[in-house]
Amino acid sequence: MTYKDKVVHWLESNLDFKAVEKESVFTDAFIESHVYNIFHSSDFKMGGSLRKDNLYDCIMFEKENTIKDNIFVYKIVKNDKSERYFKEVVDEDLLFVLVYDDPNQETVDYVASNSNRLFMKIVLDIGISDADIRDKTEKYLSYMSFKEFYSEDYGDE
Repeated sequence: MTYKDKVVHWLESNLDFKAVEKESVFTDAFIESHVYNIFHSSDFKMGGSLRKDNLYDCIMFEKENTIKDNIFVYKIVKNDKSERYFKEVVDEDLLFVLVYDDPNQETVDYVASNSNRLFMKIVLDIGISDADIRDKTEKYLSYMSFKEFYSEDYGDE
């Protein structure tokens, strides 16, 4: 199951939502900022080290376009189930979840939302791997931080 599948499953179990075209909701600059975040959250390396030449530039351009093509956006329906998440957003007509579906099944788990509460709830409920816990990886450290922040800011729910 991909990370996107896990996020969609969580959404199906907890909220009403619909998939929307990212271009219909966001500016190019907003989408590009997430492409940048996704690209720099992965360990894309060539031959063990990053090379700066024309071939590298072409590969990077291709990788960034692939990322953009694999970003999916879900608009959350405003109702009783989502009310607590809408309280945090500036534009009360739009609550979204953006997720990256890694076509290569690498370990790039990327989700974003304009509700910090919703973002953390998804991340905490989906969880992390036993390997992340055992090795105390960056994902583990982030997860533990989110767990603490969520508990402090929103209680245990």
